[in-house]
Amino acid sequence: MGDKLTAKQLKFTREYAVDGNGTQAAIRAGYSPNSAQMQSSRLLSKDMVSKSVAKFQERHRIKAEVTIESLAAELEHDRDRARQLDQTATAVTATVQIAKLYGLDINRNINENNGLTKIEIVRYGDD
Repeated sequence: MGDKLTAKQLKFTREYAVDGNGTQAAIRAGYSPNSAQMQSSRLLSKDMVSKSVAKFQERHRIKAEVTIESLAAELEHDRDRARQLDQTATAVTATVQIAKLYGLDINRNINENNGLTKIEIVRYGDD
């Protein structure tokens, strides 16, 4: 095979970049549903195909302009709305998700003796 992707391989890379589902991308690209999973695995193991997928994924990311900051802003909006609706659990969940976006993890330990919760904030990658 040459240095270029076939039309079917190129379509697979475009389809895979959309949702990351190899089997469905192979089917949408025209591969047989009976062998789509195997074809997907075979295609993704090829360097040219994986580079093409990465290129299309980057295009999708840029098009959608998804960043940590944009996701955090959406979660902050949702948290504010949850507070307005007196949905405390939803607001707390949004806060935890914001922390995770910024590389923090929140460990909760409930003390059985007094019922108090100890919260430890850990940055991902800390030992």
